This record gives sequence, structure tokens and C-alpha cells, in this order.
Amino acid sequence: MDVRIAYASETGRAEALAWRCRSWLRLRNVTTSDPVPLDALTSESTTTIIFAATAGDGAPPSNGKKFWSTLLRKGAPRLDGKRYALYGLGDARYGAKFNAFARRLDARLAQLGAARLCERSLGDA
Repeated sequence: MDVRIAYASETGRAEALAWRCRSWLRLRNVTTSDPVPLDALTSESTTTIIFAATAGDGAPPSNGKKFWSTLLRKGAPRLDGKRYALYGLGDARYGAKFNAFARRLDARLAQLGAARLCERSLGDA
């Protein structure tokens, strides 16, 4: 199985976790390329692990805004046959906006037909 790893990060924490995940997978002989910003993720990947931080007031980080906009378009591409796992990074002090981007991203990926490899996980900084 070829696994892609993507991240959306403002401070670098999500990116750092993406690189650690790559190392962990490679130690277990899983084929994976280097992690890429979410905006650079291509549609050729069928299995993707996403590390997504929430920026500011519940928004996507700057390197995930283009990807997010693509998913929100009326003619957004169907993601049938795609599989993903999602780990959100947030700060519980933001209350209802805690991991808002990761939660919305998870819902939209599923709505477009992508299948979850596992339940999303939400981390508190």
C-alpha cells in the first residue's frame, strides 16, 4: 500500500507530526513519500494520512486554504475510492472552535465519498 501524508500547519506542529508518521511507517516497510502541505496533495493518492491544525478562529492554516476551497466548490470532485485518516491539532481553550477545521474537513471528505480508515482523532495543544 502506498500511503501519502499531508499536513495543514501554521506553527509547524502538524508538519512535524507528519514527518514523524513518515518515519514510523517506513520503519514498518510501508511505502510512503515525503509529507506535503495539504494544498500540494494530488488526486492520484488513494490512501492519505492528514495532520490538520486549526488556525485562529477555526480557519484552515494558510497551506490548506486552497485544498479546502476546492472541496467547498459546487462542482467539487467526488472522492469515491479514496481512503483517509485524520488527526486534528487544536487548542481546547477555543471552546466550540476547538479543532474546527479538522472536524469540518473530516465531514466534507466523507460527504464527497472518501472512506475513513479510522475515526478521526483530535489533539489538544
